[in-house]
Amino acid sequence: MESMDAGTSRPQNGTAPAPAAWVSRVPFTATSAEKASLLLSYLMAYLYVSAFFTADTSPALKVAEAVFSVLFCAAAEWVYRKEKACWESWVWLGCAAVILASILAGRCRAVPGVSVLLYHAYVVYWLLVRSGRLMEGKSGRFLPLDVCHGFFAFPLTHFFLRLQVLFYREEKNGEKKKTIWPAVGAVALAAVLFYGAVRLLGEADGEFRALTKDLLDWITLPDLPEYGIRLLLSLPVGAYLFGLVLGTAREKPQALRERAVRITAGAEKLRRVPPAVWNMLLGAFCLLYLLFFVIQGSYLFGAFTRTLPESFTVSSYARRGFFELCWVMGLNFLLLGAVAVSSRTPARQSKSTKAMCTALLGESFLLAVTAFSKLALYIGCFGFTPLRLESSWLVCVLAAGCAAAMVWLWSGKKTTRVWILFTGVTLALLHLY
Repeated sequence: MESMDAGTSRPQNGTAPAPAAWVSRVPFTATSAEKASLLLSYLMAYLYVSAFFTADTSPALKVAEAVFSVLFCAAAEWVYRKEKACWESWVWLGCAAVILASILAGRCRAVPGVSVLLYHAYVVYWLLVRSGRLMEGKSGRFLPLDVCHGFFAFPLTHFFLRLQVLFYREEKNGEKKKTIWPAVGAVALAAVLFYGAVRLLGEADGEFRALTKDLLDWITLPDLPEYGIRLLLSLPVGAYLFGLVLGTAREKPQALRERAVRITAGAEKLRRVPPAVWNMLLGAFCLLYLLFFVIQGSYLFGAFTRTLPESFTVSSYARRGFFELCWVMGLNFLLLGAVAVSSRTPARQSKSTKAMCTALLGESFLLAVTAFSKLALYIGCFGFTPLRLESSWLVCVLAAGCAAAMVWLWSGKKTTRVWILFTGVTLALLHLY
């Protein structure tokens, strides 16, 4: 008998055993949900391509968009029927329904395609919430990573899952059980090619066309080139959708939670900047904004007293500097984020850092109020338009972000989820205008 050295797995004859991963590999097993969803995925993919990959706005395509959306959400609900739906999933599903209704009613936003992109974003995020595949189990600080998981990581990792299920043969009593899906796919492909051959031969010869006219009239398919393009596009689209819905189900929620814990632990290594350095830099920003308010005070706060600077009209006064102020608030959020991540002493535990962050947030909030007052004066004179309403929404979201950060800074309560929900719900409600 071959003996082993103490403390090692190498045999005495010098032959190293094969790694465990090479010795045994877990075989692929298709779940019942994956097998049941296989055929439907092809039909839904073709319906999706017909509905969203065209600039046509005919009623038939709007019906296709509505039918696809209902089928997609119903299929996802069925796949995750054993997962308890949290209240947040209903919020995001309602937001997606509002945006879809505005698309079907032809009330899209000013920039073409934005509403459609937003609708896709809401549906994908709803799927993550409904399936419980968010990194923290709910909306929070890992939102960017969750979005990347939903749009890229999960569907692309499982992009070939549908092919694996299609050619999967279940083992029973040691023997692989035959499946009819490859045969069904072969028949469907042959039928499409046969139809195309008949059409092309009919175009080449008039007598043959007259002979097959009744057959072609009975098979009422769309024009062959358009049908073929849609069919080809639907194959990768269907693989993506299958990977999105069914592939996400293969991701373990516990593994995502552990990844979030590892990222949080790794971020602690970034805490290398002394608080005094950040306090000095934050003070420089606060002094910069204070100087700006002093110099431009009469100009900035003129909207509160409905007093316009000389040579300014209401429209020019409202537009000038509005988006620049919004960008400044965005830069302040990045600065505060850097302080929260890299300060050697957490901002909430350092009184001086907390005071400087509070001052910066207060000045940011004042910038938001000033920008909104200019816009309110403009709206009061000329009324609402979609662009003015969206600009008002942007300022309100930034102001809400300042308030949420202030609450977290002084109470320690996690307000990111509240701010995300406020932003998402109000953005969806804009589509009602």
